[in-house]
Amino acid sequence: MTTNYPGYTENNAAFFEILMAGLKGEVPEGSFWDAVADDATFEFEYRIPGFPFQMSKAQYFEWFKTYPIRLRADHLRVYKAPDQHALIMEYEVHGRDGQYNNRFCSIVTLKNHKISYWRDYGDSLQMTN
Repeated sequence: MTTNYPGYTENNAAFFEILMAGLKGEVPEGSFWDAVADDATFEFEYRIPGFPFQMSKAQYFEWFKTYPIRLRADHLRVYKAPDQHALIMEYEVHGRDGQYNNRFCSIVTLKNHKISYWRDYGDSLQMTN
């Protein structure tokens, strides 16, 4: 696990590493944040009080760099659209010594080998525990 990239910490690096594994061959290798277009939009289909429905790259970067719990991630599945402009990633994220276990589905739109749009689905109840 590397924390050498801007925005990567011991708490979130495993999360970014599984995302980059899913994006391999679609975006340049390296940092997740380098793979995101500056004008990208992140949309979250979660229902958590106080959590925004949408964030820019800069907002998501700031939020994630202070993520409070150490994460690990596994069980990655990737489905690529035939037009090579979108992919779907399913993965699991765990934290709090096994007390947090969530499954995510991320739909990623690519433009010029960069992430331009990201829509995320997860279990809101798990996120509020």
